[in-house]
Amino acid sequence: MSYIVLKSRGELRIVPEVQYSNVHLERDLQSLISSNPEIIGSLVCDDSECDIRSLKREVRLPSGGRLDLLLLASTGKLFLVEFKRDMGYRDAIAQLLDYASDIQNMTFNELMRILEIDVETPEQLYEFLFGDAEEDTIQSFVETLLNSLTS
Repeated sequence: MSYIVLKSRGELRIVPEVQYSNVHLERDLQSLISSNPEIIGSLVCDDSECDIRSLKREVRLPSGGRLDLLLLASTGKLFLVEFKRDMGYRDAIAQLLDYASDIQNMTFNELMRILEIDVETPEQLYEFLFGDAEEDTIQSFVETLLNSLTS
């Protein structure tokens, strides 16, 4: 049995107890991180004010690959998460690089279509995921996100 306690903005929250099995460990971790992306938020966000959201699990990519989890920070940075138990380090890195190349070659609209998110602009995506913000914050988000994708 495992317990995970999350501390966010001064509040403690206990993630429900889960029985992790050796057989389903990758899937269990994927589910846990997808439901609670703040678990790894401090690892991927430089800014303490950065929020992180799970966009989709099992993302089917144009190359035919399937990314375990795609996260997006309120800064506009995309994070690809792949869970591996038995694959060698080099193979896992090569797989992630292939997936990153797939995503980098997408337009914003192509990415939204694959993620099944019904927004037309990066500004709408920010509002959908993170709510209202100052114009400068949203503009920075848009620039960072679009720099990760094909224009």
